[in-house]
Amino acid sequence: MAASLSGRAYYIAVGVIFLGSFGAVWLIGGVFIAGRATPAVVALLAAAALFLLGGAAWLRARATPDPASEESERTGRAFVQVNIAQYVAMALAVMGARLAHRPDLIPVLISGVVALHFLPLARLFGNPVYYVTTPVILLLDAVAVVRHAHESAPAAAIATGVVLWCTAAFQLMRGLRMVRRAGGAILPS
Repeated sequence: MAASLSGRAYYIAVGVIFLGSFGAVWLIGGVFIAGRATPAVVALLAAAALFLLGGAAWLRARATPDPASEESERTGRAFVQVNIAQYVAMALAVMGARLAHRPDLIPVLISGVVALHFLPLARLFGNPVYYVTTPVILLLDAVAVVRHAHESAPAAAIATGVVLWCTAAFQLMRGLRMVRRAGGAILPS
C-alpha cells in the first residue's frame, strides 16, 4: 500500500527532525573540536537548528501518519536493523582506528559509516536524495583527510553536519510543497 500524501509529509517531517538533530550534533561538535565554539557561533548554530526543527514540527503538525500496516511494520523493523548495523560498524571503526593508533580518524570513519547507512535508507524509504547524501559526505570526508591530515576531525564533522542540514532543508522544502499543493493542510478527512 502506497503512503498517502499526509503520511508521506509526516514521515518527511520525522526524517527532517532526525537529520536536523544529528546535523546539529555534528556541526556543534565540529566547531568545539576546532576550538571555534564562541558564544556567537554556538548561538547561530542553535538558532539555525531551531529554525529547521521548527519547520519540521510545523509540517508534522499538519500531517498524520498512515495507519499501521504490515508494510509499515516491515519498514520499521528494517529501519531498526539498518541502525543496529550502523552502530556496530561505528564501534568497529572506532576499534580499528584505535588499533591503528589513529584516534584522529575516528570522527571521519564514523562520518563515513553515517554516509553509507543512507544507501539502504534510500531504498527502504524510496528517497533518492539519500543517494546524493552518501557520496557527498564520503567525498568531503576524503577531502578532510587529504587536506587536513591529522586535523581532519573538525573538518569532517562540520562537513557532515552541513550535508545533513542541506539534506534536511531539501526534504523540508519537499514536505512544505506538499502542504502548499494541498491548500495548507494535509490532514486526512
